[in-house]
Amino acid sequence: MPYFILIIFFAIFWMLLGWTAKLVAYIFGIILSIAKLVLGLLGKLFMILLTWFLCGIAFCLGWSWRYIRNKWQQYHLNQS
Repeated sequence: MPYFILIIFFAIFWMLLGWTAKLVAYIFGIILSIAKLVLGLLGKLFMILLTWFLCGIAFCLGWSWRYIRNKWQQYHLNQS
């Protein structure tokens, strides 16, 4: 009879251990999915900001080139 109680105790113990492991795995999976979502959104935000930054640099370089070119042409006209 004591072995039967011991077997039932171990069965309940392993069942609870299995449920605990499943719960930990689900929680870990939820944490990983949230982290993946956040990192994906941060990556998209970074790419958007990088695109705007590069467009701003291209605009500034184009504006500077046009300004310097006009000043250079005016300089040449005044030297003639």
